[in-house]
Amino acid sequence: GLIKPWKTFAQVAKPEQALARQRLEANIRTYQGNYAVILVTLLLVAILLNPSCLIVLALLGAGWVVFVKKNTEDWKTVVGGVDITKPQRTMLCGILSAVLVFYFAGELIFSVMGLTAVLAGLHAISHPVDEMEQDNE
Repeated sequence: GLIKPWKTFAQVAKPEQALARQRLEANIRTYQGNYAVILVTLLLVAILLNPSCLIVLALLGAGWVVFVKKNTEDWKTVVGGVDITKPQRTMLCGILSAVLVFYFAGELIFSVMGLTAVLAGLHAISHPVDEMEQDNE
């Protein structure tokens, strides 16, 4: 699987400067699943600790519940004389949702992504490369 055992992941050692790039490349490849789990966990914690993000997500969720119930083939939507189909309405609502999420939570999302990238890089450089792991790649 993509996620390696956390006990193995947690091993760190002082990096030798000559091996830093080798470690970085090998460990980013090997532990990408673990880094993704850390990213999602940090994002969830950051969102739960940010009331405005929670409110925006709750309102978006409620909006989607209403939209899904109303978005049937019988619902006729005309914009500028053009009929908007059910898939087009869904795509437009998805785009609107993405814009709203990035407007209200974009800074938070990108901050967490940046922090995770730094932590992943530091871990990758300081985690010893196991020759057996490299042979399995």
